Amino acid sequence: MICSCSQETFSGALQTTPIKVDARVNDWEIPLRFYDDKTKLNYSITNDANNIYLCMRTADPQTQTKITQAGMQIWIDTTGRKNRSIGISFPLPTGKKMKYGEQTGYDPPDLDWVDKKKMSKIRNNFVAANKEMQIIGFKNSGGFIPLHSDSGINASMNWDSTNTLVYEMQIPFSTFYKKKLTSSDSIKIFNIGIFVNGV
Repeated sequence: MICSCSQETFSGALQTTPIKVDARVNDWEIPLRFYDDKTKLNYSITNDANNIYLCMRTADPQTQTKITQAGMQIWIDTTGRKNRSIGISFPLPTGKKMKYGEQTGYDPPDLDWVDKKKMSKIRNNFVAANKEMQIIGFKNSGGFIPLHSDSGINASMNWDSTNTLVYEMQIPFSTFYKKKLTSSDSIKIFNIGIFVNGV
């Protein structure tokens, strides 16, 4: 599989070992493969015959604030262009109503005045409040789904011990393309767009 992100096109890395989507980087080679100056995201995208895997990290406080308050989107285009017809929003913007009527996100206080203990509590509250993602354009499903769903689309986000935000996602090809990749797909270009919403 060949991936195209922002202006770059690169050969996808074959994932030979299982990835557990748990917002930890122990399944990934560090440093992650790419860095985007605009979003301040360090990221890797890999795949096996069944799934696309994404891992993103950022230590930048402004980027973390944008992600936690305004949300983030992942878009996939199987034609290699930049169409936004298959997408996942996670986390959702603060205050957005989820399927069960709860609101997403957690409005943090002015982070310049928060000590480490309070920051840990704010982050734990954020993770607890964000239980769903919103999907569009996938086969047989749409709308709000749990972060670990029966479809196999899984997402997780948390902070590590260095206060770096870690984001992981698994997206089965069967949910938007075909059940399993074959050798003929090795030259196919998929465009994967990662968008951090502005605050």
